[in-house]
Amino acid sequence: MIQMFNSPSIGRAPSGAASGVKITGGAVVLMSGQVAWNSEGEVVGEGDIETQTRVAFDNVRKVLELAGAKLEDVAKFNFYLTSLDQRSTVLKVRDEVMGSHRPPSTTIVVASLVDSKLLIEIDCVAIIPEAEARSF
Repeated sequence: MIQMFNSPSIGRAPSGAASGVKITGGAVVLMSGQVAWNSEGEVVGEGDIETQTRVAFDNVRKVLELAGAKLEDVAKFNFYLTSLDQRSTVLKVRDEVMGSHRPPSTTIVVASLVDSKLLIEIDCVAIIPEAEARSF
């Protein structure tokens, strides 16, 4: 279903993520960017990139679960950061949350997110077997 790969001619990404992914079959799960908001829409961890990254990953997990997916089903991540200096902390948290599952990812530095207190936004694409997909 999801087969990650690296091209020997360009080497592995410094982040440890795969260079590409081949997808065969299954249902595609797309999501809006997830940030460090709690259920009341309040920012959690103001000024703390590690806390905000953990909360954003938890929100990604919650959205995936609604569709019948897991973090292990993620085929691609996009990370939107307000400073490149945050990247090493984000990758540390990603490694803790994702373990050895390292799908391709893109990091984009932006001037600001939807709320000026937010430091990170994460979106992803996941692929799950049709039989596990939930209807809404």
